[in-house]
Parts: sequence; C-alpha cells; structure tokens
Amino acid sequence: MNLKVIVPVVVSVLCVTVTLMAVLIPRTGEFRAMFMEKCKSFPENSTRCEELLDIFEKTYVGKSPYYFPETEYEPAFVAAPFTHPGEKTLLWSDKGGIWANKFAKNRDCLVTLGDTLLGSLMDEETWCGLKGLKGTYMPFCQWCSNNTVDSFWTIASIKFARHALGTVTAMLDGDLREPFDLNSFFGLETKQLFYPRVTTLDIILVTDKKGVCEKATALGELEESLGQRNVSYSCKEVPSSHIQTCIDNNECETCWSNLSSYAPSILPISFLQGNM
Repeated sequence: MNLKVIVPVVVSVLCVTVTLMAVLIPRTGEFRAMFMEKCKSFPENSTRCEELLDIFEKTYVGKSPYYFPETEYEPAFVAAPFTHPGEKTLLWSDKGGIWANKFAKNRDCLVTLGDTLLGSLMDEETWCGLKGLKGTYMPFCQWCSNNTVDSFWTIASIKFARHALGTVTAMLDGDLREPFDLNSFFGLETKQLFYPRVTTLDIILVTDKKGVCEKATALGELEESLGQRNVSYSCKEVPSSHIQTCIDNNECETCWSNLSSYAPSILPISFLQGNM
C-alpha cells in the first residue's frame, strides 16, 4: 500500500465529513438569541417577541430551504405589519443604501425597510430549515436561488413599497454606470408604485457628477414605466457632503428641496388627459 497516496485521501474525506457535520448542526439557539435581542430594541413590541419568534420559525422550520414560496411569510407580516407613515418611505439600491441608512438612522425622518421591525430583525441574517427536521440552520441556506432568505426580502420589499404613500423618496449611487439594476429589489419595489396611492417618486442620486439623471438608461426606463402608471418622477444629483451636512444639522426632506432637479420629458397620464 502506498501510504503517501492513502493518507491525504483519508484526511480529505475526514475534512469533508467534519465540514458537512458542522453545516448540518442546527443553530437554533443562536438564531433565537439574535431574534430576541433585536426584537427587544423595539420597545413597542418587546412584550410580543416570543410570540413573533414562534410565528416566524413556523414559516420555515421543517421545510426545504430552496424554491421557498414567498407566501410562507404572510403570517409573519400579519403579526408584524408596517406601521410607519407611508409618506416617509425611503427606498434605496446598491451603495445608495449606505447613505439611506445613515440618513434615516435614529431620526424621525424617512424610514427604510431596515428600520421596520421585521426588516431590522432579519437584516444581515441567514436562516432556513431542512425538510422533515426541527431547528434553524444557517451556513447553506443561500446556496440555491429562491431560498428562504431571498424569498423573505422579496415579499418584504413588495409589501414595504405597497405601504408607501404620496411622495416616495429613493437614494441611489450616482457614481455607478447604472444607478440600479431593473431586476434588483429596488426594481421590484418601483413596480409596486401606483397612482393614486403614490403620486411621485423622487430619485436622489448621491454623486458629485452632473448630468447622470439624464444619461442613465435605467432611470430613463424607470421614468417611462412610472409615467405609464400615472406616477410623477423627479431626479436630483446631491453630493454626499451635502447629505452629511443635512444629517449633522438634523434636516430631513428640506435637505434637497432647494436643489435643482431634472425635468422629466414624460408627463404623467393624468396631466396629458387633463390637457387634451
């Protein structure tokens, strides 16, 4: 027997076996501790945390983590619906989220999905179940598409956008070639905005550049799509230094109200009908 060949093979098999065993060990206690700690940071819900945990676990425990239906999370959103004023909705995409979260954090201003109860609880977390088994698992949950995590953020994004009211604000990174991907969660959220519940989508492009509002293909397509749904559109290029000054001075929407905006070439249907 050639031990120089056999030993490395045995070691590799053992390593794979140990890794698989570690992956398949439930992390229920860790998940519950995280959930309870985050939940109790919301004083108005602190007495319901165990109830909410039980409802949330029932949505995925014992089920396959892949091809996971978004509708499984309906009971969780019924138990913890969005309660913030719809007109304070703040959407974001990509690196625009950095400034959106800074702008909304610890202020009675605009609200991101991550500021809501369920959004905050599940932010940056991974969780799933295994078919026929008890407990919460973590490491392998996002190995395939349509998993428990992706499905949660899909339905959360849809419901968050549908809760919006009046003028909706969105922060995007204007330094990217395209400020957002039409297939992103933000792209999905914009498809939920309909008149008369939503009247306007204000795009805040965080950038020192000029002319991005007019040049970005994705924004042009978004403008056209919103116009077909009778929702007005505006776009402003705002330097990050200006937004930081607003945060320091505790300014909210007035932060960019005096800045010039891109005049849309596509008018809402209501305007066109009223001027025929």
